Amino acid sequence: MEGLVGLYEAFSKEGTFLDIEKECHYIKYLMNFWEKEIKEHPTLFFDMVERIDISHQQNVFEAPSYREVYYNFAYYLMKIRAFFPEQKDFLGMVVENIRAEVWQVEISIKDFNSYTKLIRRETASIPEYNLLFLGCWIVERLWERCSDVLTIFFDTEKVECLRDILDYLWQVIDENSLWNKEKMQQYYEALQGIDKSILEETDFEEKAIYELVRALEVLLQYCIRKERGFESTIWQAVIDVIDAKMQMDGKDIHTSEGFADEELQYEMECLRYILYFSQESKKHSYDKQLFSKGRRIHLNKGKVLKIVKVYQEQYFPKLVGEEVLSHIQLSPRFGVEGDIAWIITGEHNFLGDVWEQWYVVSDITEEVDNVFDKFGNRYYPHKENLNKH
Repeated sequence: MEGLVGLYEAFSKEGTFLDIEKECHYIKYLMNFWEKEIKEHPTLFFDMVERIDISHQQNVFEAPSYREVYYNFAYYLMKIRAFFPEQKDFLGMVVENIRAEVWQVEISIKDFNSYTKLIRRETASIPEYNLLFLGCWIVERLWERCSDVLTIFFDTEKVECLRDILDYLWQVIDENSLWNKEKMQQYYEALQGIDKSILEETDFEEKAIYELVRALEVLLQYCIRKERGFESTIWQAVIDVIDAKMQMDGKDIHTSEGFADEELQYEMECLRYILYFSQESKKHSYDKQLFSKGRRIHLNKGKVLKIVKVYQEQYFPKLVGEEVLSHIQLSPRFGVEGDIAWIITGEHNFLGDVWEQWYVVSDITEEVDNVFDKFGNRYYPHKENLNKH
């Protein structure tokens, strides 16, 4: 294949849905082209990106073994957006599709070292405006684990100080104008008056308190200096607490048995999802309850597609084979039972125009909650069907 035109000609000979190995082959070639070559043949380039986006929807169960390719492709498209502002929304949608596929399928991670590499890479891509949110979310999880025993080690004044600092940081997340360097410095100095040396880190409850104080120090330093970097280590705070608990039970996080620990696996799953949610839009204090106190994601992309296809067959039989389910988005709050919703875009041709409608699936009920069209009209075909009887 020679140049973008040659790649396009070869790609055009393929069917609509490529097998995963062939798709990754074309993706690797496509990423060799940059601004100058793409601007010479923009139609060919964006046509290939669109076809890959459609094709990779079919590889939902196979994609994890090719994670690196998809991850690099998403990063490549994000950089390309700077040169083609008119394609910003389209490329953003494709990137979101890839991220959803890579993150929402059940990724098989064999050991803790592999997990560590994955998370460090993902935290490095968290946008600046969500760094403090990520840190505070982790501190909240530490608070859940040790708030009941804090007064055993510290007096009430010190415990209230810890909570005041965390509450203030949440306020800054919601309203950046509340940021005050002098106040941050005062809080940081107050933390220096809390003696962490009295805590025994081999005890999991005391380890949670230690990590709580330490994490607050790190977050205040970040707010004062405005230098990122803490995210590469703070993510492990809760997992270190679980590790301490496992060691008390004679388990090792670096063994296959220890890595399979249910509490550890749950915490790692929560962290993956909060990182996924933190990649795009700015998060606020009301999002701090995400994946806390036993909350977790029940569905994945493959299961959601099956649910919508069954729903489509039952309530939109005329669209079966005509409507393409083209895009899946996971939303933490969308007015459904349990708040967390999966939103699936359906596209079909109607009198020469492309019509879209969106299926909203509750992650808790694992059912379609409602459907809405491009005009914002929301309706409930399954309920309307029941009312007819």
